[in-house]
Amino acid sequence: MLLNIVRYTALPALMISTALFSSTSAMAADNNPFFDAALCKPAYTTKNASALYDEAEKMSKYQMVGMMAVYPMTEAVEKDGFSAKSFVLAGTTYGVLIEGQKADELAKTYNLTPEAPNPMIVATKSYIRVLPDAEQPSPEMGRVAITAREAQGLPGQTLLSCEFTSLSDLETMKAMAK
Repeated sequence: MLLNIVRYTALPALMISTALFSSTSAMAADNNPFFDAALCKPAYTTKNASALYDEAEKMSKYQMVGMMAVYPMTEAVEKDGFSAKSFVLAGTTYGVLIEGQKADELAKTYNLTPEAPNPMIVATKSYIRVLPDAEQPSPEMGRVAITAREAQGLPGQTLLSCEFTSLSDLETMKAMAK
């Protein structure tokens, strides 16, 4: 189980336009919507998460890995020298599984910093970059960040994700860290 923090969250059934998902050839391109979503482009919202969920459901059947629904993609996606073959949904997190143990390289490429130890996140390596205030879609509700994590439960892969963490979960993590 990579992310325990997602235990108390769910994706609402909201819909948005899926124009970004119009062609199979776009799926393998450098601007793949699943890979872009992992980089918080656009930043996490339940509306965006629901659209990604709908598209992932059209793409393939998921497999549960811990608390994550892992959707194999029909083609590998490459961006910035990284390759991904699966899209992941886990509570208020979505992302891609990068081939190989690449957390350090992802951190350098996407300006992520080491994440403080957190008992709610099971990872052998964990990096994070919280989006700037101007890019936070709902700062009154929580924060959105880009993360890169390696874990024993994902041998040979690294989760690159965009995650929303509620203010209450942030407070819980802060209290648990003491």
